[in-house]
Formats: sequence, C-alpha cells, structure tokens
Amino acid sequence: EEIKEHRDRLVKSADEQRCKEWLDGQPETSVLYICFGSWISLSRAQILELAVGLEASEQGFLWVFSRVQEMEALPEGFVERMASSNKGFFYVGWAPQFVILSHSSTGAFVTTCAWNSVLECISLGGLPMLAWPITMDHLPTCRYLVDVLHVAVEV
Repeated sequence: EEIKEHRDRLVKSADEQRCKEWLDGQPETSVLYICFGSWISLSRAQILELAVGLEASEQGFLWVFSRVQEMEALPEGFVERMASSNKGFFYVGWAPQFVILSHSSTGAFVTTCAWNSVLECISLGGLPMLAWPITMDHLPTCRYLVDVLHVAVEV
C-alpha cells in the first residue's frame, strides 16, 4: 500500500498520467514492460521483429522508446492497431519506470540488464525478466540474473 501511494505521488506529467491510466485498465500481471533504456537503440530489423512477435502473441505490452525516430521502424499501422485493440501502449522519452514496475498490471520486464533497472525491478515487484543484454556491462548482470538468482530468462 505504501508503494502504491508513493507511485501515485510520482505521476506528474500528462504522459505519465495517461500511462498510469492505461495500466489501471489492464488485468493484473498482464502487461509486458519493454524498455531498452535511454541510450540503447535496437536495429530497425530488431524493432520490426519484436513488433511482429508482439502482435502475433496478442500479449498486452507497454513499450518505451527513447526517441520518436525509433518508432519509424514499426510496421505500418502497428501503433494504431495496438492502440485500438488496447493491447499496446507506447511511451516516448524518459518513462516513469517506478510507476510501471510497481503497478499490479505489469507482469514481466524486457530489459537490457542495466543495473539500475534490474535493481528497481527486483526491489519494486520482483517481476520476472526477459534479459536482452546489449553491451559488455549487461552480459555479467544477465548471467547473474539467469544463472544465480533465477529471476530472468535470456532472450
């Protein structure tokens, strides 16, 4: 209850409010949170493949993009289809990660294994993680999460 109260106080911008409202409307533990951080960029092919997989899975998701230009790699009409079916929510910029990770509708986290995000995930909700390490420092963290803590599976 204390985390929920703190989370609600953190929502400041209109974008953060829309994000929280979308999460509020989703079933418990049903949302896959996808965030690659503020400086990691997936290739156009990776973004396209992830989008195609998400649509085919019909899994609810909240996908954070650090820059709007990254969204240009999404399939034509994807954003509109996901929004109209209420299966996907897209956030551009610095996402309210505390709000998202501590929300009851968030069920898992796709992460690069950046240490701060991992610590937030473990401490806020203990969500299972899909580990997608991108750079050198992410690799040992991934191994620790998968092989030692058993809180993640590697993509």
